[in-house]
This record gives sequence, C-alpha cells and structure tokens, in this order.
Amino acid sequence: MVSAGSNQERHGLLWVMMITSASNQQWPGDVTISNLAQAGLPAASVVRTAKIATIEAKEATRIGSLPEADRDAVRAQLEEMLVELNLKVF
Repeated sequence: MVSAGSNQERHGLLWVMMITSASNQQWPGDVTISNLAQAGLPAASVVRTAKIATIEAKEATRIGSLPEADRDAVRAQLEEMLVELNLKVF
C-alpha cells in the first residue's frame, strides 16, 4: 500500500503498488523485497513501482509489511517518478 490515511478515511480508497514474482522480467524502478516472511509472501518478489492502482479499502487484506529499507527504496522510486512528472514531492 502506498497511501491510506485521509484518502482511506474520506473516500474508502487505498493507493497500492503491484507486487510480482522476481522471476518476471525486471522493469526500471522495481524494488526487491528483502524479507519475504515479514512481507507475507511465499516466493521471491519485487514491488513494481511503475504500477500504481486505486482500490476499495474494504477489498484489501493486510498480509505483511515491507522492511523499512524496502519502504525507503519504494519511496525513493516514487519520488523520482513524481519529479519526472514535474510535481512537488512532500
């Protein structure tokens, strides 16, 4: 999940990024998930930061969390994409 907070409270929505198998072809911006057990994943996986979606919060189930270093790497990729779009970041 990329965003919850007020977006979830006001609209019942979450912004999420795709998680896919690390065996798939790598894309620029992919972030390897370093601790599969903590993330609740059964196989080597990456966060595909180029794919962001909006979903209904009521449809989401938390299965784990990314290690802090992985979250920092995802945040850096997101910031880079926003800068490329010429948007002010944080």
